[in-house]
Amino acid sequence: MQPTRRLRTRTLAATVVAAQILQPLAALAAATDLTDVPLAVQTGAKPNILFMLDNSGSMEWETITGTDATAEYNSGKSRRAFYSPTFNKLYYNPEITYVPAVDYDGASASFTSSMGNSPTASARIDPYPTTGGTTGSVDLTKVCWETTTPPSLPRYSSTSFATNGNCVDNSTSTKKTRYARYAFYYVWKGSGTEDGSSGQDSDSNYNRVEILSTTPSYSKAASRTDCAGSTTCTYNEEIQNFANWFSYYRTRIQTAKTTLGLAFSVLTDKSRVGFATINDNNNNANTSAANFVPLSDFDKAQKKTWYAKLYAISPGGGTPLVAALDRAGKYYQNGKMEGVTKNDPVVLACTPNYTILSTDGYWNGTNPSAGNYDQKVPTLPAPVYTDPDSGGPVNDPYAGAPLVAGQLFPAPFYEGGTSFSNTLADVAMKYWITDLRPNSAGKVTANRFDPATWQHMTTYTIGLGASGTLSSPPTGTTGWPKPVADTATAIDDLWHAALNGHGQYFNTGDPLVLQNALAAILNDILNRTAAAAAVAVSNPNVRSGDNTAFASNYNSGAWYGDLEAFAIDVTTGQLGTTPLWSAQTLLDAKPFAQRAIGSFSGSSGVAFSAGAGGLSSAQLARLNSPITPPGPADNAAVVDYLRGDRSKEGDGSDATRPYRKRVHVLGDIVDAEAVYVTPPRGGYTDNGYAAFKAGAAATRAKIVYQGANDGMLHAFDAATGGELWGYVPGLLIDMNLSSTQTSTSALVGLTQQPLYYQHRYYTNGTPISGDVDLSNTSAYQPTPPAPDWATVLVGSLGKGGRGFYALNITDPAATSDAQVAGKVMWEFPNAATPAAVRNNVGYSYGTPVLVKTRAAGWVALVTSGYNNGADTGGDGLGHLYVLDVRTGALLKDLGTGQGSSTAPSGLAKISAFVTRPGIDDTAEAVYGGDLLGNLWRFDLSDPSIANWNVKLLATLVDKDSGTAQPITSAPDLGVVNGKRLVFVGTGQYLGTTDIPGSAGAKPSATQRQSFYGLLDDLSAAPTITPLRSQLVAQTPVVAGNNINITTNPVDLAVKKGWVLDFASATSGERSYTNAVLSQGILAFTSNTPSNDPCMPGGSSNLYFLNYATGGAIPNLTSRYIGPVLSSRPQLIVLASGVTKTIIRTSDNKTRVIDVSVPSATTATRIMWREVVRD
Repeated sequence: MQPTRRLRTRTLAATVVAAQILQPLAALAAATDLTDVPLAVQTGAKPNILFMLDNSGSMEWETITGTDATAEYNSGKSRRAFYSPTFNKLYYNPEITYVPAVDYDGASASFTSSMGNSPTASARIDPYPTTGGTTGSVDLTKVCWETTTPPSLPRYSSTSFATNGNCVDNSTSTKKTRYARYAFYYVWKGSGTEDGSSGQDSDSNYNRVEILSTTPSYSKAASRTDCAGSTTCTYNEEIQNFANWFSYYRTRIQTAKTTLGLAFSVLTDKSRVGFATINDNNNNANTSAANFVPLSDFDKAQKKTWYAKLYAISPGGGTPLVAALDRAGKYYQNGKMEGVTKNDPVVLACTPNYTILSTDGYWNGTNPSAGNYDQKVPTLPAPVYTDPDSGGPVNDPYAGAPLVAGQLFPAPFYEGGTSFSNTLADVAMKYWITDLRPNSAGKVTANRFDPATWQHMTTYTIGLGASGTLSSPPTGTTGWPKPVADTATAIDDLWHAALNGHGQYFNTGDPLVLQNALAAILNDILNRTAAAAAVAVSNPNVRSGDNTAFASNYNSGAWYGDLEAFAIDVTTGQLGTTPLWSAQTLLDAKPFAQRAIGSFSGSSGVAFSAGAGGLSSAQLARLNSPITPPGPADNAAVVDYLRGDRSKEGDGSDATRPYRKRVHVLGDIVDAEAVYVTPPRGGYTDNGYAAFKAGAAATRAKIVYQGANDGMLHAFDAATGGELWGYVPGLLIDMNLSSTQTSTSALVGLTQQPLYYQHRYYTNGTPISGDVDLSNTSAYQPTPPAPDWATVLVGSLGKGGRGFYALNITDPAATSDAQVAGKVMWEFPNAATPAAVRNNVGYSYGTPVLVKTRAAGWVALVTSGYNNGADTGGDGLGHLYVLDVRTGALLKDLGTGQGSSTAPSGLAKISAFVTRPGIDDTAEAVYGGDLLGNLWRFDLSDPSIANWNVKLLATLVDKDSGTAQPITSAPDLGVVNGKRLVFVGTGQYLGTTDIPGSAGAKPSATQRQSFYGLLDDLSAAPTITPLRSQLVAQTPVVAGNNINITTNPVDLAVKKGWVLDFASATSGERSYTNAVLSQGILAFTSNTPSNDPCMPGGSSNLYFLNYATGGAIPNLTSRYIGPVLSSRPQLIVLASGVTKTIIRTSDNKTRVIDVSVPSATTATRIMWREVVRD
């Protein structure tokens, strides 16, 4: 059956297409810690993951046939089917690359420590000798089993290995001795079904393949990754693969140990991992200390213990699954595993608890008195997960209906008219729906598949190939069959248990599909939905018909995202509870072949395709997968995958579907804000603008441009949410997959299977758009003037890459790749950029700025960003690059002179001072801060580029020790009584070392941070030094959820501005989001990152300051937002004149907060990039 996501169930195919595990190496060390995963999802409670292994006697078997009735060789040892991988899924399959096991820390070791490639001439019968199995070895290249009968079938059990024979036929006339090698397999060629019938022992129905040194080559399956040849494997390669199968995958228990070891090797101490078996060492249905590893942080010591226990298991006894799962539930409930008392596994009120239960067959044994927990809904311990906007209940994600106390459970939990007690499904439901710690406040984070917030156990189940009676879960009033021990209905109960436990069920008869199943489960456990980017609005002056908000989110388990549109109530300012549209849903429904997508070749726009008019041959070569298969020449398939082709997505079980299975096509949206572009709204008095504004552009569609970490900038129709087109920056094709895979593009990483997929950012920067006159640039100024107005979008990549791109979006329409390619203007840097400049461009965290200059006309301003030092070959200095907006040519490199290759300055975010924004966007100066605490003024006012200059305005330092405070937000700018002020906060939140209490936390993580309003006196020497003695200090006083701020007067004729120091000297409160200035109010959020697991991300405050003094505003109180991280504020004004603040928070909610604005207060606003006019 096909996977049903809502039911959280997958039945995996029996054969696998496996690629060797790709272990990306860590990136080169960088001066600034930059995360590849949102920090807000890295500080949640560590999940408890208890793996319960079936160690019953059948785990020693060497077959998986789909039914235990024909599971042993003893029932048909002469049947060739047992040596055919299409019937016995456990037998050697030449289409699989058999990866050796790993040692406790996840790294391959030499065979002397029982890991690594198995020696072909001395292949270990059991590479885990402490299991009680045979410690001997077999020479797979020479040893034969001799017999006088025609081709015999040697049994691979520990008691039946032949040790005699010289592999030479005795051809005397009186007696012939036949021989059969160990390294062989059968290929079915019969006309019927290879299903255990008598035809299985007919030689005519099979081709026998022997792996002999005299046969130099073997046909290579497309899925083999260990053979150098494109179509064949050598004898050495084939016999090595067979030896690895023989030692690591030959039996069920060896397969379980090897695949578990590989899958769990990717976990870190961010998870708490334990281990137990369903039987003890005496084959009793309880767990002894010898087979039990209590839950603990999965650090190196715990890994060593965990792997040692796993590898020491010796199978024996029955299959008491029901009792085993009950023990797991009791362990979470009272900290005791039957027979063993250990430390309490539930360390926090918010700790999520998971059990993964695996079995190779039908359960049996005495079941515990669990009762009947899945017939009628009890009173829930707490309200289920509520809708984040309305606060109301939502349907159970598995049932599609609410769980109502006193009523029968809906499907798929519903058992039918007859109830069954003490089943595996009952136990799973019992420990999911029961509050396991009623005396502890339930703080477990609910998610879209598990709505429980109380302490509970989530259950995942894995069946190793045995089939049940059902092909899909029951629906409607159809019930589950009554489970009976030692029958196929016990497998149905295994499936039912996963659904009741709100986990997933996997059924696989193949060792490497099992590994992918385990990876999918671990991915699912680490799943979380959150938000980071600020809300965009169609107009800050909300009016009927122009009242839409656009909010994005991301899912950190499967790494997908969404952009949704919500109506803003024109009276209250509240957002609607139901989205007007979901870009995610609409893009999923759009055929990939109908999408219009462009890119950049290095010199011009091209189609993002592998065909004519598309990417260059050099670019396509970088889009080949680094492993074979699906490489070495799969770039066309990779391009199609990135375009949204889902036909080749799979779980690793099919050679024709080798790429990562996506839940949704739209990638996660983390830091990139949506940019809403309307018909021209400016009031420029420049020549030709009025005609441009009234021309064809006046009726163009309104578009929302959104960057996502699927490698694209998306253009969505603001009215419908449908994607018009996408753009894949060529810069991303040039980014390396890893420090060791420099010939492969980072974009290929999006295709990798969950086992080795690692999240990274791609198009994670916020773009900017504006109207510019392309005839008024340094490169093009025709005589007589011929205005060439256009709407231009310039984007950055954040941690996704090093550079910027520009698109002409005057006409947003595009129905073909070629039309999108025609919109591409330039990328910077590019192939023509001098290496000295290119090396100095770091990660582009800053949003570009579009302005006009007296010397060069319209320009784009971008910065050198973060980590432009030793890891790029750069100088580490801060650079402001002034680019010709028409061509992208570098006009001026304004360097700050601060920073070094080993300690880059980190100049990223900037703002331009424009005296008449929206009327005449001529910039006088640009302001920006760096990680060294320096606030810079870049003077662009002179009509000669040669006279542009850089001046230090101030070095910001804390009041406690005089230590520099990092600046990572864009300054806001204003005028107070004719004097220019620069407003900026301090603090950074870029990597894990910026989180207080984290490993290796920087001093700045707990340094007191501040918010400043600094005077630029416009002199040739504007540096404010000493700093603090020349500023008026305002003081915040925390009173409950309110923050009361002093109102000390500020005389700018005497002082150089003001400063607000945050209340705590050590909490880590900081301001790294951009502020907004409107109607005399300077509004900004502060965030306090936390490593408190029950407060994922941290907490935040919202400040309202008088921009002239930094003091409080009458009747407008700064306040605590909550135990969440917050985006920058977005101020809107309703038709009534009431002002509201919209903030997006890390719990995927949007908060609307009242703002009472004093009517007498006004502000001069000079941030051209923020102006939106009616």
